[in-house]
Amino acid sequence: FFFFFFFQAEDGIRDAQESRGLGDVYKRQYQTQSTWGGHIRPNHISNIISTLGTNMALVLYDSALQPISLPSNLPVPAHGVPYKGLNNQGATCYMNSLLQSLFMIPEFRLMIYRWAYEEEKHGLKLYSIPYQLQSLFTQLQIGPRNYVKTKDLAGSFDWDISELTIQQDIQEFFTVLLDAIEQSDIEKQINAANLFGGLLAHTIRCKTCGNGSKREELFMNLSLPINDPFTQTCNSSLEMALENYLKPEILADANAYACETCSKKVEASKGVVFESLPLILIFQLNRFTLDMYTQQRVKIKDRVTFPFVLNMNNYMQGYDGIKKKSEDYMKELEGELLLLEKPVHIPKEQSKEQPKDEAKEEVKVPQLAEEGTAADHSNEYKVKYSGEKVDLANIATDLGVAPQSSSTTDSTFEYDRELIQAVHKSRVEEYLKEGPDVYELFSVTVHLGEAFHGHYYVYIKSFEDGYWYCFNDCTVSLATEHDVVKAYGDSSNVKCAYMLMYRRVGVPFPKVGIETVPKYLLEEIEQERIEEEKREKKRQEELRKVTITLYYENTFFMFSMEREDTLKKLKEAAIAYFNIKTKLEDCMLRAYTKERRMLVESHFPDKDDLALDKLNITSYRDYVLELKDPGGNFKEYTDEDIVVKMIVYDPSFTVLEESVLPSKLVPVKKSAKVRDLIKLVAEEVKVAPTHEKLRVFRRKQTYQDTCFESIFYEEAMENVLREMNINDGTCVYVETIESEEDVKASRWIGALEQDKAKICIFFNNPYDPNSECNNELIASKNDTIGVLKEMIATRFNIKSNEFVLHRISNTGPELKDLGLTLGGAGLNRTSSLYIEFGNPTAMDECRLSLSEAVLVPEERNDMKVYEYAYWKDIPVLPSITILQFKQMISEELQKDRNLLLPPTQLRLREKASEAEGRVLIDSLELSFYEVYEGKAICFQILPHDELLEVDNLVLAMKEWNPEDWAVSCGAELVANSRWKLHDLAYAVCDLFPYYRSHIDQIAVTRVTHGDYRRSELANAHWETLYENKKPLDNYPLKLTVQGGYLV
Repeated sequence: FFFFFFFQAEDGIRDAQESRGLGDVYKRQYQTQSTWGGHIRPNHISNIISTLGTNMALVLYDSALQPISLPSNLPVPAHGVPYKGLNNQGATCYMNSLLQSLFMIPEFRLMIYRWAYEEEKHGLKLYSIPYQLQSLFTQLQIGPRNYVKTKDLAGSFDWDISELTIQQDIQEFFTVLLDAIEQSDIEKQINAANLFGGLLAHTIRCKTCGNGSKREELFMNLSLPINDPFTQTCNSSLEMALENYLKPEILADANAYACETCSKKVEASKGVVFESLPLILIFQLNRFTLDMYTQQRVKIKDRVTFPFVLNMNNYMQGYDGIKKKSEDYMKELEGELLLLEKPVHIPKEQSKEQPKDEAKEEVKVPQLAEEGTAADHSNEYKVKYSGEKVDLANIATDLGVAPQSSSTTDSTFEYDRELIQAVHKSRVEEYLKEGPDVYELFSVTVHLGEAFHGHYYVYIKSFEDGYWYCFNDCTVSLATEHDVVKAYGDSSNVKCAYMLMYRRVGVPFPKVGIETVPKYLLEEIEQERIEEEKREKKRQEELRKVTITLYYENTFFMFSMEREDTLKKLKEAAIAYFNIKTKLEDCMLRAYTKERRMLVESHFPDKDDLALDKLNITSYRDYVLELKDPGGNFKEYTDEDIVVKMIVYDPSFTVLEESVLPSKLVPVKKSAKVRDLIKLVAEEVKVAPTHEKLRVFRRKQTYQDTCFESIFYEEAMENVLREMNINDGTCVYVETIESEEDVKASRWIGALEQDKAKICIFFNNPYDPNSECNNELIASKNDTIGVLKEMIATRFNIKSNEFVLHRISNTGPELKDLGLTLGGAGLNRTSSLYIEFGNPTAMDECRLSLSEAVLVPEERNDMKVYEYAYWKDIPVLPSITILQFKQMISEELQKDRNLLLPPTQLRLREKASEAEGRVLIDSLELSFYEVYEGKAICFQILPHDELLEVDNLVLAMKEWNPEDWAVSCGAELVANSRWKLHDLAYAVCDLFPYYRSHIDQIAVTRVTHGDYRRSELANAHWETLYENKKPLDNYPLKLTVQGGYLV
């Protein structure tokens, strides 16, 4: 961890030993003040400065108290923790959690820093993943902000906004990240396998002769199932999961092993053995799985415990070599959980310092290995307990751990962190006697949520100060071991540990000081700091300024002032600009409402010496410079004054939007009655205030409609305006009665009905298929589709039967019923239509949307077997057969692409989103498949003739190689629904001929479209095909007429 030290600048940097002594002094001085484990907290810096003086420079020391050269203005994190957060770009919490864990591994950070960027070799910085990772780590280490943006790193992956808003699996992203670094690292300077790579041996041993096979495999992380219904295992702890992971599988009966030595099929055991383990050991608790009954992705929330100290020596000799079972480890953990999950109960009389003669013997328990040595005893914890070995049960008893809730009136409750660490240290020493493979937990990634939604955050133990921290996107906070064990999970808790990282104990921590950061990144950080200072200075200057819009007579001017300037200074500037011959005391600033053209709040001359900020004079209001009248008085202001907007009917109005109609302001008092307002309105339009000459309406808006409501009737005349919902700024609609027609019907109401019937149609230019819908046409909702087509035909000088009308886009449904009104067709006031040249569809026809499906020619996406390209829409009669439909498509292909294809070389399928559906059988009518307007159909061009029957299934298949995790490109297989799995084995051999000699080893699993990741294959349920009598349409494959996707 880092200490801050200050020294007199003119004295220079003292030697390392002298500086170390100064550091120890201030460490001791502030250790009792800080709850931050002996660190000098940012709020203590000012105390140190006041103690040593102001003429100081700043030097940073690493954990070995070696001086590191840093800029003198190194920023101190404002949130009180020594680490920074990462911002979430939408759904990138999984990426943030992994990046924070990798950053906290000093070896990985050094590995990234040692990579040297060269534009000639690595291309632009924007697309260089190692460079962007370097930059992000540098920002996390010495950047000026409290959190770091990940936009540039995500951009180097060429991710778009859709990928940033879809949450990915953190374990899969770990694999993707390491692969991307490896591909970008031309010189192979970054070798992640040195940190994360372990070696597994897959073994098969014959139970007859003892011979067998062995295949080694490199692993970067271990995926451990929690609840496997197929093997009937339920792992409640990490140790139990490791046991079951190593437990061998018995190959017998149909799965018997073909032993070359015995020259026959024999019973054998198949399992895995750890050959070597990495420095950083990563476990994924497989909490997401596929429910085979519902075919839905589910999250397993079962409680799974994991230790803070993991003894992997116990698992290095395979399953038979396990000496200590998971139940034994669980018993050890139970005592530790008492200390973590329950508060430590220390009676008050015992919590006081005991007399020396009664004090218990001090037992020194070594601290966890820190930097520089495998067992550094320089800093030791002292536990008051008699005896040489720390026993959890006795500790819990002696300390009085309360198994149940108790009163706190006569006792003190506190969390004894030193005791927990002493227990962990004791375990380390005990396990190291068995061998070197002992690991300490330092990272726990937690998933909060359900199978299809949630949030990732991570608890990380710092190797620099030994404290746990919670990294939750931008927020970083101090945590404890108690917080970590809450992530064990249970059936009612959506907060579950998902990824665990352990580090081998006894390996020295390398220094990751400022000198390890590439020079070009330090220069960028310094440049960014300078730019940030400039931006902050500019922001502060802008905050101090206020722009005031000031009116005088018929002109206005915008004055730029400082907030601290006085009202007097503003008035002087206004008098000078408007060239007014007056004294300061004879003019006044008044707030002004431009919309109502009313003067409101007054700032009298007695306030001239006050600052603008104190008077709340801001940039968001308008002001008027008012002069005294000839009598020497200012105009009076009262909050009783309001204005009502009056709009008089004019037949030239085409739009009845209140905001665009011309209005006149009528001043009136709040306490006025409707009768008073009617008189004022009648005076404005110069008619008598009678029902025979005048109508006055208020516009009433409801959820679905708008209407005019009269306010001019006898019962309302004595009502106060606010009782009629007439307030400041309310609009009234006025019309005069001048003819017999006016007496019969209101012109305002008639205009409103016509306006409500209007529909504004937006459409594209059919001569330009890529044009936007920016052409406009006004029609009535009572007009028919036929009338609309004639209007469009006139606009573009074409015939109405030469084009097709679609809703919204070219893939939208066609508007083909010419007698249907626009309102009946559901077109509203701002509807968009797409016009394209072509023959309109008849009423008894359906227009189907055709796309071409092509097998993906190479490995691009685990989930994709086909790629789809929209071709065209074709109108068809639902009564034709599929074979006739194929003939139509064949003829269209000949016209468009000059392809001569018989209908038997076309395969038609229903299409749902990006997944294929049922195959359309030639002998059936199109109506059998429930066709409707715009139904999506995809076609495939086959290299051979195909005639499918009703019981045929088309299966999409990919091949997976467990040795290198490679997945092949997609292939197709035509099966029969009456087949057994055994029949499928021979069909697979026809598709992949090299399987014929290993037909008894072929196994398949069914995966779900859109929800399949390669990382899930290791834990999938694999069904061996050879001599398997299960039907295709039953458990476990459950293949139906929709087909399926098999690996």
